[in-house]
Amino acid sequence: MIAAPSTCVEFGLRRAQGPTAGIIASKFSYLGGFVGTSNVYGAYLSGIPCVGTMAHSFIMSFEKESDIDDSKTLGDVDLLVECMRVREELGWTETNLGELYSFISFAHSYPDTFSALIDSYSTMNSGIKNYLIVSVVLK
Repeated sequence: MIAAPSTCVEFGLRRAQGPTAGIIASKFSYLGGFVGTSNVYGAYLSGIPCVGTMAHSFIMSFEKESDIDDSKTLGDVDLLVECMRVREELGWTETNLGELYSFISFAHSYPDTFSALIDSYSTMNSGIKNYLIVSVVLK
């Protein structure tokens, strides 16, 4: 009722005052009209749709090219090769490669609904650029 007609999603777990507060916030945000929560455990306990992008820890777990050996090919397209080509063409060669690898891996798993968390390193100098690189390749 309160959130309508907007579509709102609750992403407040990391700001909650303890685990119980996080569960309560997820539940009552949903009851108040939000469409889901990023709180995986809260969603599980309350039957709320779980939504979101990816975790910063997921992005930061990619360090080298070999980290995506099993998740860089989509159909007959080598996402890494194509992303590196676009990156070079645009002159965005200073973006964080680990972040780009994580976006490629995520795009491999979710090519039709690719989204990315762009503020793990530098939003303007890396995150947005890496997101656009992968999005161009997926088009």
